[in-house]
Amino acid sequence: MRLNTFYLINFLILILIYNVYSVNSVKLKGVTIEVTPYLYIRNNQFSGYCVDVMNEISKIAGFNYSLYKAPDGRHGEVSPTGAINGIIFEVYNKAADFGIADLTVSESRKRYVDFSLPIMNLSVSALIHKTNAEYIEYFKDLPRQTRIRY
Repeated sequence: MRLNTFYLINFLILILIYNVYSVNSVKLKGVTIEVTPYLYIRNNQFSGYCVDVMNEISKIAGFNYSLYKAPDGRHGEVSPTGAINGIIFEVYNKAADFGIADLTVSESRKRYVDFSLPIMNLSVSALIHKTNAEYIEYFKDLPRQTRIRY
């Protein structure tokens, strides 16, 4: 993965709800994978940040939900032939109403599902000593500097 596409990883919820006109008393089915520290699965019980977020959303919106683990344990890759798997596959094929995980939004995934806005953004940063930072503001500046040895 190239560095400039890696600097921002979207932690998000993707939600697709088909033919649901009133969420009161609706029970939605969600798919996820275990990815610490955001989601833990112990004795078929789900916990962690993602579950806490979904619990609050369900209280506010007035719906119930259940979670299951994606059968293949994958986020959802799209092969060169267009085959999909993981969470993306489960939501696209309507086995699940929504998916929740630390998913990166990509154009190939967006062909199959809709994404919500991220609920958390993570970025990669580096720390260097101030005396070496005169001309380094971004990663792209590193090749032009002469003071730091690799």
